[in-house]
Amino acid sequence: MIVPRQNGIVEELKRRIRRGDYAEKLPRAQDLAGEFGVNVKTLNKALARLVRLGLVERRRHVGTTVRRRETDEGNRNVEIIYNGVDSAFSHPFWGPVFSGAVRTLGQAGFHPVLNPVGHVRSQTEKLENYQPLPCGGRIVMGIHDVRFADRLKREPEPFVFAGDSIDGAKVPLVCVTARKAVGKTISLMLERGFARIAFLGDMQIFEDSDRSSKFLMWRDTIRRSMPVDPDLAVHTPPVIGAGAEAVRKLLAQASPDAVFIGFGFQLAEVEQALRDAGDPVPVISFDGALLPGYAGPPQPIRLPLEECGEAAAKNLLEAVSSGKMPPDIRLDALWLPENVPFRPVRG
Repeated sequence: MIVPRQNGIVEELKRRIRRGDYAEKLPRAQDLAGEFGVNVKTLNKALARLVRLGLVERRRHVGTTVRRRETDEGNRNVEIIYNGVDSAFSHPFWGPVFSGAVRTLGQAGFHPVLNPVGHVRSQTEKLENYQPLPCGGRIVMGIHDVRFADRLKREPEPFVFAGDSIDGAKVPLVCVTARKAVGKTISLMLERGFARIAFLGDMQIFEDSDRSSKFLMWRDTIRRSMPVDPDLAVHTPPVIGAGAEAVRKLLAQASPDAVFIGFGFQLAEVEQALRDAGDPVPVISFDGALLPGYAGPPQPIRLPLEECGEAAAKNLLEAVSSGKMPPDIRLDALWLPENVPFRPVRG
């Protein structure tokens, strides 16, 4: 396999070490030079760079061995990269994920270090805002960009994306999914006589993204029982105030008998907007990430957000210990059928 000279060799060997291709020892320099189509001098320069990065050790008569991660303070730090509207501590979705990760890291004797990149939407801004911190590994929350994942792949430390999936990238992932619970909830509501179940949420279609899959879950479940009325779906961005505005658009074009919303923190405002319009139909949240103090009806879908943070931290720590890329984990939402609403009887 021919790759660009020294830089390309370094990046390829870093990827192999992270994947665990070389459990203990790298092939001989002569063999690697032949594989990459370069002379031994160029290959040795690339290996010297890996030594400076702390990834390998070279000893006479032994060869090049993968360096086991030390337990010094630098490698005991875990960088948590966060992008969100609110603080990672108070965000209704990311807060529990963050808490689960921090608690698990602390119990294992590691030190979580928060590195917020600010609430920015463009890939370029995220990349420009991000400066890696010295650490033994990284957990990423609230970022869904392929370019950001590619940026982290250039670092020698392992990383895990936590919370939900990342669009169009194959990366170590611990995420939550409500697909089964949403399907069961909508199916039961249809059996109970609901016929005009609306959707308010992100309708942009992303590859392998749980944000857009909420819309697809709603659409596909409805489609199995009846034609989908496009007037029952309103694109709603994940910001406070957008839910109430979406209700006004929805009621101007349709008469729903229930509403599914993609972002739980909008639940209270959507319910209030429906009451203000004299149409207080049941509202169901896809993620159960409700604002503190919410006192409305209990929800039938609850995402295991703290458990997601815990699993992400455990996965990362295993990767730090083994030097291998961690496997993906998908956690199903808890379904509470006793909280599925009945169709209200209208006079």
